[in-house]
Parts: sequence; structure tokens; C-alpha cells
Amino acid sequence: MPKLSNAALRLTTGALILNSGIGKLSMDEATYGHLKGMASAGVPQVAKLSDKQFGKALAVSETALGAALLTPFVSPKLAGLGLTAFSGGLLSMYFGIDSMTEKDGIRPTQEGTSMAKDVVLLGAGLALLFSDKKK
Repeated sequence: MPKLSNAALRLTTGALILNSGIGKLSMDEATYGHLKGMASAGVPQVAKLSDKQFGKALAVSETALGAALLTPFVSPKLAGLGLTAFSGGLLSMYFGIDSMTEKDGIRPTQEGTSMAKDVVLLGAGLALLFSDKKK
């Protein structure tokens, strides 16, 4: 039986990410291009992909991660590893776009507040990754 704390983390983050991924499956190429532009600020290699390649890869990856988080037989450590990697990518965008942070490079600007909240996903991922097997 899964730990209640793990189930709460997985249900909330999994539903959020699955919904986001499904929503991205039907976006147009211009929207994929905008997302790719933001992502390339944190992960420059993304710029090598076409807008459509990036958008579809992002949509499928988010959908798969959300589904994995919601699937009880996927181990908490594996789900946590995926969530930690995903949130690391999101935070690399946050720190890579100057307008997202105040002059100190840490605190969010008004524009960056929505992305700064992704640190919560990092915390959830790390909690799952480092959870023990004791019930």
C-alpha cells in the first residue's frame, strides 16, 4: 500500500502535469515556437529542434510524466526522479530569462512569479525521490 504522503504528492502533481501535457498536444506551431523560445533560455540545445518537434516532444513528455505520477505501480523513486528532472528544466528557464528574476537573480519579478512556483514541483520530486520504503 502506498504511503499517504506520497499519494498526495503524486496525485496533485500528476494531475497538474497530465492536464498540461494533454493541453499541449493540440497547440499550433506558433505556440510551440513560443514555448521553444522560452525553453531554449534554460536549455540552449532545444533551439536545434523545429517548433513542431519541440512542441510534440514536450506534450508527449508531460503527458507521460503525469501518467507515471498517477500510476501506483510506478515506484515513488522513479516518479520522483522524473518530476525532479522536469522541474529542474522549468527552473532553468526561470533562472535563464533575466526578466523573471529581480536584480539579485533569485527572487521573482511579477512576470516570474508563475514560474518561480515551479520550485514546489522540485520539492515534491525530491520528497518522492528520497522517500523511504517504510510505511
